[in-house]
Amino acid sequence: MLVTIIALLLSTHFYPIDTADFGCFPCRCHQKDHGAKHLASCSLVGVLRLKDVSLSEQDITSVAEDAFTSSRSLQRLSLSGNRLSFLPEKVFAPLDSLQLLDLGRLGLKHLESDTFAGLSSLRILSLSQNRLKVLPEDLLRPMPALEKFLLGGISYEKFLPGKPIILGNQLRLLPEELLQHSPRLQVLDLSENKLSSLPNHIFDKTPLLETLDLGSNKLTELPGKIFSGLSKLQELVLRSNELSVLPAEVFSGLSNLQELDLHDNKLSELPAEVWDDVFSGLDNLQELYLSQNDLSELPAICSSIDCLNP
Repeated sequence: MLVTIIALLLSTHFYPIDTADFGCFPCRCHQKDHGAKHLASCSLVGVLRLKDVSLSEQDITSVAEDAFTSSRSLQRLSLSGNRLSFLPEKVFAPLDSLQLLDLGRLGLKHLESDTFAGLSSLRILSLSQNRLKVLPEDLLRPMPALEKFLLGGISYEKFLPGKPIILGNQLRLLPEELLQHSPRLQVLDLSENKLSSLPNHIFDKTPLLETLDLGSNKLTELPGKIFSGLSKLQELVLRSNELSVLPAEVFSGLSNLQELDLHDNKLSELPAEVWDDVFSGLDNLQELYLSQNDLSELPAICSSIDCLNP
């Protein structure tokens, strides 16, 4: 086996002799101007039957359409931290065993409906910290097994006040059909975007959702029953938005919710009975964040659970 690997490494068909390109190992990159690289092939991945490949932060600026044709053994692939503003159509189509795909911090500006064609086994997709402004409504159709979909950023404000906030993407609106083909989705991160509203029925087909992060957007209101089908939801983050009112039924159905973060909004004084209606049915709620709103006193629910300052 060792002899075979050495022979493959010395073969220019599988890998270049130029040792400057070994940062792309086990894939093959071509050097471009100013240190940039073109990802040409990952044939060696298939030969060695590798399951994990990380090509993070390799200054890759382009990918060949057939780069992964011989890489069907892959289960986890990271291209994060490169400079890829777009991806070839169906570039991941041969990877029908892939379970994790990290495309964070690429500078992606556009995705096609068939960008993720063929990824029938994918469970985790990260598109965090890119420059996406819109998403095709059937983007997730090829990935029925998807469990975690990450489009957000990173904020240390909750733990380290004053630290920089890293934006997620630049999404202002979401297609109502975006999640209609994701029945197994458990984690959805949409934080640090520019969402001003949410489609009424966007979560109708995600009954297994457990964590939903909508923090640090520009939401001014929520549809009345938008979360009503999320009976398994345990964590809901709505911090750092522009919510001034909450519909009485907005949290109805969230019987398993344990943490609700409404910190840093524009919520104002409401009659006690209105607050009671808003939080009714949250039988398992353990932590409620309400600081940095326009409230002179906390709702009655805070006498029985922890109403915490971040």
